Amino acid sequence: MLNRLWRRVAICWLVVLVIPSLASAQEAEPTYLVVDCMKSTSSQYADVETDIWKPMHQELVNQGKKVSWAFYWVLYGDRSACDYYTVNIVTASQLNSMDGNVRDVFEKVHAGKDFDKMMEKTAAAREMGRTELWQMIDVIQPEDFTYVQVNQMSADDGMAYIEMEREVFRPVHEAMVEAGTTAGWGVYRLVSPHGSAVGYNFGTADFLHTLGSVDWNSWLRKVHPDKDPDEIGAHLNDSRDFLKGDTWVLLDRTAPAE
Repeated sequence: MLNRLWRRVAICWLVVLVIPSLASAQEAEPTYLVVDCMKSTSSQYADVETDIWKPMHQELVNQGKKVSWAFYWVLYGDRSACDYYTVNIVTASQLNSMDGNVRDVFEKVHAGKDFDKMMEKTAAAREMGRTELWQMIDVIQPEDFTYVQVNQMSADDGMAYIEMEREVFRPVHEAMVEAGTTAGWGVYRLVSPHGSAVGYNFGTADFLHTLGSVDWNSWLRKVHPDKDPDEIGAHLNDSRDFLKGDTWVLLDRTAPAE
């Protein structure tokens, strides 16, 4: 409960800092991802999320307090600190209300059950390692997918990197999604934490139906026949440092608001 309280306080300050600059630019309301790193301490943890918490997140989606919630397990990657992740997608105006009143939501969704026992069961099943706030920069929204390749990047010139992703790689991802090779794609900017100690400030997500390699040179030639794939690769490497990529499995997620 204390973790959620401090997360709300931090998000309140981020909204104060971020929203005025966005509003002054007269941009559309931005969308954020609140990503929680979870370390399981019980074999029952996945059941706790899907049986207890998912219905509560669904209620908050239905109330318009968040866009969606999803639950992932790390299939390939370092699981020492985080073996599961939860991802809440919210608009800027939903950041302060996305958790609602946890007790009220619990009592509505799990009528007749003991709230304190639920919190004890949750605390016994996992430890929350960290929370990150990401801004969605561009996305090809997936409908159905099973896996997501999560990539971390460091870019000194964020605008140049975003331009590269949008102008060169978004059309390639659009073609792959249309062909059924992949399910979706997104580019995200890390809002908090930030600074040189963090090591990364951008991320991409490749949403997949199945696991397997992609012939990038073939797709680049198909979508950009007038460009040299090697030159594209060199330009991409100049625009950012690729730090690591993990593969997550989607375990569960909320449905669209009723």
